[in-house]
Amino acid sequence: MVWPGDKANLRVGDTIGFYPPVNPYYPNAFLFIKQVAGVAGDRVEFGGEFSQGADFYINGRRLGIAKAFSRGGKTLQHSAGGVIPPGYVFAWTPHSDSFDSRYTVVGLIPATQVVVGAQRLF
Repeated sequence: MVWPGDKANLRVGDTIGFYPPVNPYYPNAFLFIKQVAGVAGDRVEFGGEFSQGADFYINGRRLGIAKAFSRGGKTLQHSAGGVIPPGYVFAWTPHSDSFDSRYTVVGLIPATQVVVGAQRLF
C-alpha cells in the first residue's frame, strides 16, 4: 500500500521516499527510496576498524557494513551511534553500496521529510 502521509507511525520494514540533505554524492533533487531499519528508541552501533569499513547494528542485529570509501573513491564517514530520537528513522537498504543513514551526510531522517511511503499488507 502506498500512502502520502501518516509519518507519525513509521515502522521497521516500511518503505519510504525522501530527499537527502545536500551532499557531494547525489544532487539534492534525487529521491531516495529506502527501508526503515530503525525507529525512535532503537540503538544504532558501529564496530570494527573504520578504515576497512565498520559493521553496523540496530538493537544488536548486524545489518551490514558502513564502507570507508564510495565506489568512486570518495571518503565516507559513518554516522554516530546511539539511540534514535523521537521523530527520526534510520533509512537503509541491504545493498552493500547503498548510500543511506549509515553515513553522516545522510544521517537519521526526520519523519517530516518523508514524502511517500509503502507498507506491506501481507
